[in-house]
Amino acid sequence: MKMNFKQWGVALLAASIAFTSSLSLPSNYVKAEEGMNSQLTAPVIKTFSASMMQKPSKGSELKEEEFEKEQVNLYDIKINPEEIVLSGDVSIDGEKTPFSLSGKLYKHQISGVLVGDLSDELGNFKVERFEIENSEIKAGVFFNRTLPDEAFALYMTHEGSNKFVIIEESALEITSSENLGSIYNGELQVASNELISWFTTFDPEETKIEQSGEESVQERATHQVKTSTWSLVNTYTIGFYIIYTDISAVKLFVYFPIDTNSSLNTEFKIIGTKMKWDNGLRDGTWYNSNWEIGSGPNGGVLEMRVNANKPQAIKQTGISYKMIKKGTPQFSIGWSYSWYGISAGVTLNGNQPVSSETFKNHNAAGVSKVEKVKNAHMLLAGDYLAGTWDLDYYPHLGENKAVNATVTLKFSAYARSANKKVYGPIVAYSTSPTKIISK
Repeated sequence: MKMNFKQWGVALLAASIAFTSSLSLPSNYVKAEEGMNSQLTAPVIKTFSASMMQKPSKGSELKEEEFEKEQVNLYDIKINPEEIVLSGDVSIDGEKTPFSLSGKLYKHQISGVLVGDLSDELGNFKVERFEIENSEIKAGVFFNRTLPDEAFALYMTHEGSNKFVIIEESALEITSSENLGSIYNGELQVASNELISWFTTFDPEETKIEQSGEESVQERATHQVKTSTWSLVNTYTIGFYIIYTDISAVKLFVYFPIDTNSSLNTEFKIIGTKMKWDNGLRDGTWYNSNWEIGSGPNGGVLEMRVNANKPQAIKQTGISYKMIKKGTPQFSIGWSYSWYGISAGVTLNGNQPVSSETFKNHNAAGVSKVEKVKNAHMLLAGDYLAGTWDLDYYPHLGENKAVNATVTLKFSAYARSANKKVYGPIVAYSTSPTKIISK
C-alpha cells in the first residue's frame, strides 16, 4: 500500500512520540522552566501547606507565631514496605525548590508508628524526620493537632537557607488506610535508635549528670562491695509541649577483698537506658539511649586505676569488656612501680563484638590501670569495662600487713546531639572500707 506525504508525516510523528516515551521518564513528565532549579516535573497531584522558619538551636524555639506559611506541591508519591518516593517542590524565600525523596520504611520501637529513612537525591534538603502514625498514637503531630485520622510528619532542613520545613498532614492524603494497615502488619525491620532520635538535630534544653545518692557498702564472705551510680539525662522540647527525655544509668562496682587471698575486682557498667516522650496527654517509652560512655569526637576517656599501699603491691592485672566498636578497638593495661619511678604498659586490640580477658604479670607494681584507648564506647544496657587486680605482700616494702587500696574511675560522656558536647571526664574515688590483710 502506498502512503501519501500526509500519511508519511503522521507515521513519522507517531514514531517520534513512541521513541520519546521509551526513555526512562514517566510519560506525564514535562520540562520545567529553565533556571537553577530546572527539573523534569509532572502535574501536581497533591498540595499541602508547609510551616517554616530559620532552624533554631533548640526545638523549643520552634514557635508557631513565627512560622512562615508556604505551599508544597507533590508530583510523585509511592509508599510501600520496600520503598518510599516523595517528589515535589516547596517555596523557599519566594523560589520553588524541588526535592526528590526516597528511602525505606521501618517500624518504630513504639507500636503503631512507621519511620522513614529518606534522603533527597537532589541534595536540596536534609530530611530530619518522616513518620506515619495511626490515630491511636498521635504522638508526633506537634503543630497540626486537628488532624482527624492517621497522620504523617515530614521535617526537612533546606541546605541553602537553613530553613526548617514542617509538613504535618493526614496520611490518607498520600496513601490509603488499607495500604497503611498492610504495612503496619507486615514484616519490617525495627528502626535504629539514630533514626528515631531525630530530635537530636537540636541541642538539649537541659543536661544533668548526677551521682545518685551515697556510695553504698555490702558485706560478703570474701569481699566488701562498694557501689556508686550516676544518671545521665538530656531533655529536648519540641515546640511548646512535646518533651523527649534521653536517659542512661551507669554504675561502678568495686569488690575490695578482705585479704590478699582474693582479687580486687571492678566493673563499670551501663545498668539501664531509656527514651521517653510526653505530649501532655500521652507518653511512651523505648529502651535505648544516645549517651555514649567513654566517647567523644576526640576519643573520650574510660579508665579504672588501682593504687596499692606498701607493703602490699599489685602482681597481676586483668581486663574484660563488652562495647560498641568504631574501627579497630584498642584497650590497654598499664602499671607503675611508683616507689622506683618506673612504668610500663601493653595495648590490646579487640574486634566486634568486643569481648576478651587478658592478664599481665608485673610483680610489685604500686599503681595499675585498665582503660579504653580508642574506637570503642559503651552504649547499650549491659556494656561494661572490668578490671581484676591480684595483690600480694612484699616484705622488702615494709612490715605493715594491713593497708588500704583506692580505686579511681574516670569517664567521659558524649550526648550525640546537635551541640556535640562532651561531658567530663567525671572522676570518682573509692577506698577500701577496711584494711586489706596480707596473707
